[in-house]
Order: sequence, then C-alpha cells, then structure tokens
Amino acid sequence: MDSNGNSGRLPRPAAAQQSMALQNAVSGLGRLMPAKTVVVGKATAAGKPEAGQLVTGGPAHPLGTTACIDTMGHILTAETNNTELGVDYITKTRDGCILAPGYRWSVTTPFYTFPYLVKYTQQGSIAWAKSFDGLGVYPQNYAYAYKCFELIDGTLLMVGGLDIPEMYNGRTELAVWRLDANGDLIWAQTDSCSFWTQYSGSLDVIDLTQDAAGNIYLAGNQRAFDAVTTGSFALKMDLAGKILWDQNLTSRMSSCFGMVWTGNELALTGCNWDGNNLAYFWCMKLNPATGDTLRSRTWAPDYGTNSGWNDITGYGRVRLLDNGNIGIFGNALSAASIATSTYAHGIVAEFDPSFTYKRGWMLRSNVQSNYSNTMFTEHPSGRISYSYLKYVGSWDADIFYGAIEHGQVVKERVSHQRNRSSAFTSNFVNFSGNEDILLQSYGDPVTNSSGHEFIRLHDSDTSSLCSGRDTLASWVEPYLMRPYRGAYWESMITNGFRKTQRVMPPPVDGTPAQETACKSLSVCGAVRVTVDHPQVCAGSPVVFTALRNQGCGSRPTWIFDTTNIQSYSLLNDTAIQLVYRDQFQGPITAAMTGTCSSLNDSKQLTVLPADKPVSLGGDAYLCKDSILVLRATKGYSSYLWQDGSAEDTLLVTMPGTYTVSVTNTCGVPSSDQVKVMQAPDLNFSVGSDI
Repeated sequence: MDSNGNSGRLPRPAAAQQSMALQNAVSGLGRLMPAKTVVVGKATAAGKPEAGQLVTGGPAHPLGTTACIDTMGHILTAETNNTELGVDYITKTRDGCILAPGYRWSVTTPFYTFPYLVKYTQQGSIAWAKSFDGLGVYPQNYAYAYKCFELIDGTLLMVGGLDIPEMYNGRTELAVWRLDANGDLIWAQTDSCSFWTQYSGSLDVIDLTQDAAGNIYLAGNQRAFDAVTTGSFALKMDLAGKILWDQNLTSRMSSCFGMVWTGNELALTGCNWDGNNLAYFWCMKLNPATGDTLRSRTWAPDYGTNSGWNDITGYGRVRLLDNGNIGIFGNALSAASIATSTYAHGIVAEFDPSFTYKRGWMLRSNVQSNYSNTMFTEHPSGRISYSYLKYVGSWDADIFYGAIEHGQVVKERVSHQRNRSSAFTSNFVNFSGNEDILLQSYGDPVTNSSGHEFIRLHDSDTSSLCSGRDTLASWVEPYLMRPYRGAYWESMITNGFRKTQRVMPPPVDGTPAQETACKSLSVCGAVRVTVDHPQVCAGSPVVFTALRNQGCGSRPTWIFDTTNIQSYSLLNDTAIQLVYRDQFQGPITAAMTGTCSSLNDSKQLTVLPADKPVSLGGDAYLCKDSILVLRATKGYSSYLWQDGSAEDTLLVTMPGTYTVSVTNTCGVPSSDQVKVMQAPDLNFSVGSDI
C-alpha cells in the first residue's frame, strides 16, 4: 500500500480495472427461516465480547472429541527468474480445484507483463501453472488475464487484455484464450469495438454463462474513450470464438454485474447513475437467440438523501441462488467515505426471477476502510463471505475477514498485517458449507518479492496469530429498496465487436515455488447451553449462554420460537437475552460449526402467564349434611383462604362467602371469591301405591 492507503496490488492498466467517475473523485442473503422460528446472532458495534469457555478434558482432545487438523494454509506462491505474480478473479472447477488467472511481471530489464494462470487444489497445492510469454510478440510486451471459466465440456475460457500503443492514450483490446483442461492452447483471439474512439478504448468481461448447446455468453463493460464506463455489453459466441451477436448499451457510468439464466431468458443486471447522485439496479431480460431486449425492471436504495452512499457501484456481481432467485452483491459506496460515523462496507440484495425485490442485507461497522480493497461474495447457498481493509501505515494494515449466514455475522476475524503489502483480496469460493477460500496478493518490502497467498477460512478456526483474532467489529442491517422509474440508455448498438487478429503465443509451463507461512491446530468440539432461570414469568428477561471449548472461534447461532416473543438481544458473542410477552414452553438452541462436525445444544424454557388471575368458578350450592370442596387454580406459589388455611383447596361444610388470595411465581397477587348457598330441601314423591 502507498501512503494514501491504496492497495498494494500489482500494476494493471487503468483501462482494465472497473472504474467510475465518482469512485475516482473520492479515491455481504440469507434464506427465509420457517415461520415462527428465528435465527439470530447479530454483532453490535458497542461493547467487548466476553468469551464463554467450557474447558474440560485434556487440551488435545476437549470433551473427548477427536482432534482434527485445521490448516488455514497461508501458502505463498511466487515465480522465479526475477518475476513476480499478481492475481485476479478466481473460480471453482467441477473437480474441486480453483483457477487463478493473473499476470507475471518482471522487476528487471527487459520489462514486461504476461498473462499467468494457476490451477490450485482445494488444499492450496499447484496442479499446474501456465505463463503466456510473449516478449517481442505483444505490441507493448504488456498483456494480462483477469478471469478464467470452466466450460461445460471441461475446457477453459480465459479472458484478459492486450495493450495496443496509440499516438495518444492507447487501447486495451479484449484477449480471449480457449484452453484444454490442462491449460494448453486450443485457440486465441483478440477483439476491439467499432465505436471506440481513434486512440482509446477498452472493456472488461465480468461474467460468463453457457446454454445447453455450449454457446458462450459474455457480459461486461465498455470504455469507448476514457477510464469511465460508457456502457455495458452482452455477446454470444460459439465454441470456435465466432461472435453470433452483441448488444452494447451506452450510458455513461453504467456498470454491468453479470448475467444469469431465468428460465429460457438471460437476465443481464447492473447499476447506473441517474445524474442525481443515485445509482439504481437494472435487470434486462434478453432473448438468447438474438440478444433482443424483452423487458426490464429497476430498483433503487431507499435511504432518502443518503441513498447514494448506500448503493453498489463499480464492484458488483450477480449470482443465481439455489432457491432460483437472483442475488446481487458488492461494495457499498459508503466504504469510500470519510465523512460518516458508521460505514456500510457491502450490500446483498435478493430478487425473484421477475426481478421483484425480496430482501437484502447491509454490513456496517465503525471501521473506516478502503473501498477498492473491500470484497463481497454471495454463494449460491446464500452464504456471504467478505473482507475489508483498514489502512494503518505505508506497509501496515488490518484486514477483516467474515461470513454471514441468515442475516447474521457467524464469524469475523481481523488479521494485523505489518511490514507487508498484502492488500488486494480476490473474490471468495466456498467449499463444504463453511470453508471459504480466497487468494490475496502479497508483497514483501524487505525482499522485494510478491506473489499469491492462498488462504482457507473456516467458521471454526481458533482465534490465533495465524488465523486472525476474533472481533465483533461488524454488524448486519436489513437493506431497503424501492421501485425505480426505469433504466435510461443513450443508445443501443449491435454488431460492434471486431476481431483484430493479433498474434497470441501459446502458453509455457510456469515455474512457481511455494512455501507454507503458517499452520495451526484448531479443535472446536463442544458447545453447551446454560440458562439463568429455566422458568420465568411473561415480560421477565431470561439469559442463555453458550459455553464453548477453547478451540472454538466462531459465535453460536441462536434458534428459538418467536410466537410470543417480545424482544431479543445479543449481550456479547456467547449470550442472548429473551423476553416473552406471554406463555411459552420450548427449547432454546445454540448451534455452531465445529472442526469435525456440526454442534448444537438446547435448554428448555417455560414462560408463565403473568396476568392470569385465580378463579374459584361460579357460585355453588351445599347440600344438607354434605361437604363441598372449593378448588383454586393450581400452580401458584402461595394460597390464603379467609380462615387462614394455605392449601389450594378448602373443605366447606356450611353456606357463606369464601375468598382465596394467591401469589403467582412472578410475585403478582390476585384473588377470587365464591358464594356457597344452602341447597333447598327437595320433596320427592313416586306417587301412590299401585
């Protein structure tokens, strides 16, 4: 990082980075829970957490559990031969590996930047690495890769940029490589656009999808003449690279988030500025056969005059969720602000397939962060992984990593990075439910080396120097949106892409070297719930605490019935306070992910109705020479009849008015009385003898 707190990311041309005018000026959905059940765990900004600890058994095997080795990784990958590595957007392959495109650049003459692609295993080892060397072949010895997707047939499609010298400014043409499963070249091509100005132009591919026939659909952003986007695009190409159609939607400051399938239609999504400092989300449904627009809908943040700060701008993405809805996620512009008391770092908004807004979350904290170093990723399950950075000094930073489930922060940690420029974080990929993997660029100012850092994060990671220290810096708030008036486009241009037929050299094997920076043994094997009062009265608070063994770094998820709930609040990272307004009986459960398995424990809670008075029933009659038993309602802590007796029943042998006074377990008194009358004599005759 430089003295302004900017990223230590390795250099890429400005045209190849997503940008927008406002960003340049100023330089985290859960699923619906079943009815009447709530899952909570929202962190609060104030107060320090008090770690509840359950320590029994030996340190190696708490509570008799099996110790599972939880290696976070921190695997450093660097190239040899006086070159260094940068990393960009990562994707997961069907065989459980990770594709990490980027670039390799020299630190001595001759200076160059070449595309680079690594395939990592889930554990962080290298399956293969490819360098697309082109010294003297690329026009400016400058080319790079930033995304690589696995296609349906198992081949790969990698996209990047190729710098082209011009009299002024310069162009960055689209470079596309189709590779086999081992990273070897099948074909490569370069493209530009007909509406670029004479000496400028570039574009970014943001997303890729395919149809059943294997046709490829790309979506992204165009820059016709400067660093500000001048529109978004979508195109369709076959597996040979032939572009079948392209649609270019011109509107200054537009930013495409990507595309997903909704039935047989393509849903192209993004945001745009309306000229009044408000960015709105748009969704255009396209005919995949022709690229024609079928319909569109728009939504805007609903925060009044502060809506502009609470929106996603240049770093947004879209995901098709497992429930069939559309998830939009990205950085909040508030992360670039220095004038607010709290900062919105990231936003997640969920829409149904028709693009009707359903729900959303916004992550906030009191930590001033760096907008371009914030990363939000929503996974198909709805889990949200995030990272943001607090600038400390020229080579120092605090990097926050976290995860959100069901609208709550389930794990957050801060890594205090000192004397190291590891600032740029890739997106996240998710494995096995609660394992998030990311790559991070690192740079050592002492050795002047840089490369990839492979990091595995688990909700159950123990707080430590290697895995980071647990924190409650961030909290989640609902995200508010309102329907917007509609999208505005200056023009729609078709058939604008042009092949340029640049020479693109085939890849050669890379020569990366790896070292493991840190390993740790993390064991989370037990959680136990305690309650201060298992039986309380309606309106009275009750506190449940989750005790965890020392190897547990994550906070518990609380699950309980909300039928008669009056309020609930998290007191710290292990305790929750509940207040029921009326009678209730049921379990209160704490759940969390352990190192080897999922953990949970429950305690029963009984809530007594505080305002139900005692009742003796209606007036009664007493027969001659008989006994009447008056019964008060059972369950009160004390009884007092007018004769001084203290049982819940009274034997009556004569008429009169009888009164009972009671006190319930909540200390609330009540009384009732009943009038016992003498039953009249009954004259009964069966008639005369027959």
